[in-house]
Order: sequence, then structure tokens, then C-alpha cells
Amino acid sequence: MKRSPTGLAKTVPRQTEPVPLMMKFSINLPSGIGMALKQTAFSERLSESSIVEVALKQLFGRISPEALGLFLRQNGACLRRKP
Repeated sequence: MKRSPTGLAKTVPRQTEPVPLMMKFSINLPSGIGMALKQTAFSERLSESSIVEVALKQLFGRISPEALGLFLRQNGACLRRKP
């Protein structure tokens, strides 16, 4: 890597850390959906996260991103950003 006269690097070094295999998300769900998720996880002896993971894999595998976006917007999905 070349250094400037000030001794600082002229280019940003490449990131050598591997891409994570898993990512963590924190989301809010309506209480009815949350309770259904908890009840299913308990009664079927599954983790809540595995239920969400499989459901999302199935959803993303069955519909194009454009059609999914349209479906989600038609059913009330929107950006939920903190002000």
C-alpha cells in the first residue's frame, strides 16, 4: 500500500474478514403473530428463529422480488424507520 507524504495510506485496505454465515435481526411483530409463532415453536419443539427462517426461504423462493414487493405493499407493508 502506498503512503502519502504525511504517512497516511492512500487507499483503503481490503476487508479480509469473511462474510458472516448468519445475521441477527430484531423486529417487532403484532402480538397475534408473535403469539402464534411462540405457540407453534413450543408445540412443535422448534425455535422461533428456525420457523421464521424456513418461512422466509419458502416465500423468497416462490415469488419474484417485484411481485413480492407489490404483494407486501398491498397488504400494508411500508418503510418503518425511526424519526
